[in-house]
Amino acid sequence: MAAVGLGQAVRTTPAGALPANMVPHPREELFSVLVVDDHPLLREAIAARLTQMGAGTVHEAASVAEARARA
Repeated sequence: MAAVGLGQAVRTTPAGALPANMVPHPREELFSVLVVDDHPLLREAIAARLTQMGAGTVHEAASVAEARARA
């Protein structure tokens, strides 16, 4: 981490530098999510990222009808 400008900490990313408060951090408490998308690769990528962010349970569905059936 480096201090830049008016003392605001930043983190370097491939796209450049972002303020530290703009970079997602893993959450301390667990949460559950439902990812609904008809494209399986996109759904899997979103679910994986949410798991990295601290989701305790990630449910996936390809449609709203499937999501309602699982609920």
